[in-house]
Amino acid sequence: MPDRTRATTERIVAELEHAAPLTRRELATRLGLPVTTVTSAVERLLLDGTLREHTDEGGRTPSPGRPPRHLALAARQLVAVVVVGHRKLEAAVVTLDGVIETRAARPFDPHGTDDVVAPGVALLREAIDGSGLDPDEIGGAVIALPRPYRAGAGSPWPARPSVREPLAPFVPPAWLATDPAPALAEALGVHAIAENDANLAALGEIARGAATGLDDVLYVDLVPGFGAGVVAGGELVHGRLGFAGELGHVQVDEHGPLCACGNRGCLIRVATVQHVFEQLRPTYPASLTFEDVVGLAEAEDPDVHRVLADLGRTLAPILATACLVLDPQAIVVDGALGAGSRAVVAGVRERIERALPRRVFEELQLVPGTLADQAELVGAAALAARSRLLRAPRRGLAAESRAAAWSVGT
Repeated sequence: MPDRTRATTERIVAELEHAAPLTRRELATRLGLPVTTVTSAVERLLLDGTLREHTDEGGRTPSPGRPPRHLALAARQLVAVVVVGHRKLEAAVVTLDGVIETRAARPFDPHGTDDVVAPGVALLREAIDGSGLDPDEIGGAVIALPRPYRAGAGSPWPARPSVREPLAPFVPPAWLATDPAPALAEALGVHAIAENDANLAALGEIARGAATGLDDVLYVDLVPGFGAGVVAGGELVHGRLGFAGELGHVQVDEHGPLCACGNRGCLIRVATVQHVFEQLRPTYPASLTFEDVVGLAEAEDPDVHRVLADLGRTLAPILATACLVLDPQAIVVDGALGAGSRAVVAGVRERIERALPRRVFEELQLVPGTLADQAELVGAAALAARSRLLRAPRRGLAAESRAAAWSVGT
């Protein structure tokens, strides 16, 4: 599609987002464009389902002299979300305001595959099957990635296939050598965006969680390793390489174990939730699971609270430095640990108070997240809503082609 035509369709959609239904002539007047130009663009948007038209006569075709048809955005647009985790793959469909319509998950090793799009699409089909959702209502897609990421380029780190345990989980998988968003867009017939999972969780907590209404937020991801989503002035901060917020690679022990990033003694190598498990296993069963730790935290087990609070104390100096660089309104700590997240927050608060100027500490909101395992999905919807993802015309697949994209392999 020519750039001028694309710009016209985007202006039409943007105008209708903030206005009552308009006729073609009214749209042309508002946009300062010829009626013929607007009419041509509107026909494209009607064809791909972005717009709908109606009359004031209950949908009957108007006769001469009767009011013309009015245009509005289609009643509902959904967002398909694929979340690539360190140990599982999740797929969901969410509304633009963050309501999760359906979701499915399965165990997944991102290092054991050279493709995440095909299994992600298959899991989306599984989530949609029997849900009553119409795949044609999906207007865009988001894929969440568990690594630093650059749009159009993939991981800022080269793949290192020779690396073995225990560093392998920290090495970018081969499929992230390129941006997976175009492949997802091609598979689903809609526009797609890829984004770091902590960044999406930050947007989720701002949209519907602990940071609602705030513009400057540092979201701290705890599970399975440390990362952060940085939002400044209402916008995500990615940095030059997509490395903004990678707190797990702050060095805390210059003589510590080697890290896949090329440094040694990184936070992610010496203090994570996995290290919490290791500290608890001498006292608790060797089969202690993540769910067990959450349950013990909910039961206010003193040993679990102590170890998690210590984790917060370890994080505090790094977060204090981040506060002085970013000056956020709030630090939101990953709520996936339930009551355990509150213990981490307590540990952070105890130590960060001594590390920050009094005024900064007094005005800083330090809270656990409230969305837990929904944060990334809600954030994906928020990203789609604030970006041009759903405003852009669909990729031009015919209806039968889009239907085939959802039925292949079922």
